[in-house]
Amino acid sequence: MIGALFKIIFLPFMLVGMLFGLLGISTRILLIPLKIFARHTVACIVIAGIVILYFAMKNDPRPLNELKPAPAESRTRGQKGAPPVIELVSKYENGDSTFSTDLYANMTEIERKQYSQVFYAVMRGIPDGQEHIWNFYNIHGTLRPSRTFRTKSGLVCRDFTEVLKVHKIQQNLSGIACDNGGGAWCKLKPNATPACGLGYNPGFVEGIGNSIKRLF
Repeated sequence: MIGALFKIIFLPFMLVGMLFGLLGISTRILLIPLKIFARHTVACIVIAGIVILYFAMKNDPRPLNELKPAPAESRTRGQKGAPPVIELVSKYENGDSTFSTDLYANMTEIERKQYSQVFYAVMRGIPDGQEHIWNFYNIHGTLRPSRTFRTKSGLVCRDFTEVLKVHKIQQNLSGIACDNGGGAWCKLKPNATPACGLGYNPGFVEGIGNSIKRLF
């Protein structure tokens, strides 16, 4: 096994040696670059860096001060007064993961209100096991209540699963929603939309995860 591995590693060198032998060139010429690098290591590194930088700039000839991202408004909207440009999904995530993106924070105020209305309607009127598909420009998804139950305090709650797409990110999520009165249902998950606001305190591991997420 080891012998075969060494043969694979040294095969290119053997082929180069055979080629040099056929051409009548001494294999000692291969040692010249190594000798130059050993004697002038710093200079070789600097020259290599200059060459890499040159080709990087050549691929993008714009000045460095112009290499700035376009404003978010111009990327998501067309002409003034036109509806938002529909963004395609570029990232799929497990929304139940500690390190997933906070999609609710990425919604605009209008999107958050629209999503809340959809959520209220589904939790009020869709039976367990039935899926509801909805769409509103750059946010869309599916909602499926899976179990309705009553807590010891008499609160009516429902388990649910959903696929939620907000702009360029799509997640699979699950959770519990409860009747908040007046037909307005809320999610028990912290920072959710619409949230119940029960003063949830994250555990040690989740707290570390949230801190790392805020760094990025």
